[in-house]
Amino acid sequence: MNTIAIIGSSGGSAIQATQSCLEKAGFSFSPIIITDRSCGLSEWAIDKGLIHYEISYTSPEQFSTDVNELLQKKKIQHVLLFYTRLIAEPLISQLQVHNIHPSILPAFPGMDAVTQSLKAGSKLLGATLHQVDKNLDTGSITTQVACSFSTDITIQLAHRISFIQKVWLALIYYENTENFTVNEQEKKQSNNYLPIEPAIQTSSQLIKNKHILNAYRIWIEMLEPIEEE
Repeated sequence: MNTIAIIGSSGGSAIQATQSCLEKAGFSFSPIIITDRSCGLSEWAIDKGLIHYEISYTSPEQFSTDVNELLQKKKIQHVLLFYTRLIAEPLISQLQVHNIHPSILPAFPGMDAVTQSLKAGSKLLGATLHQVDKNLDTGSITTQVACSFSTDITIQLAHRISFIQKVWLALIYYENTENFTVNEQEKKQSNNYLPIEPAIQTSSQLIKNKHILNAYRIWIEMLEPIEEE
């Protein structure tokens, strides 16, 4: 089993949901958590008994050098970002660093992608799992997910859809790092599930493991409804 490092600085709700789905599916998921400050993600990591490191951030180069040095010592190769600050060399060239961005790249790179999408009048809301390179949201795309939405969608619902899509992609990322495979019969059975949910009408990669897919579905059903404005 490959150990994954998660770098973040927010509440960490997507990675918490990912771990919950994997545990319900019978898989152990104990990532190393790295933050640059005390935040919801670090508090959750401590509460769950996960290994957590706080590394200060003064520049992309300093932070990336410090994180790379730590992860090299730990022999960790896989890094997933839930992080809004830039990272740089040597981290992005020496380790396998991926990011989940809340848009269908190359559209709407950078901050506030969901808001950008709505303001631009886009008819699709999506997310992208991609490798991180030296530029902003330009790395090689691993997989994408998208759905259509009505023009009167609220920003709260848009962010809920984006959240659901991020968890889908985080589960895909987990399966990819663990080299999950699926035979043709299982693939046909998985295809029968599409569309997975209104939030995922199209996806370039399916969740392969039926137990993880089922746990994901149950998690969605248990989400609290969004209150009307």
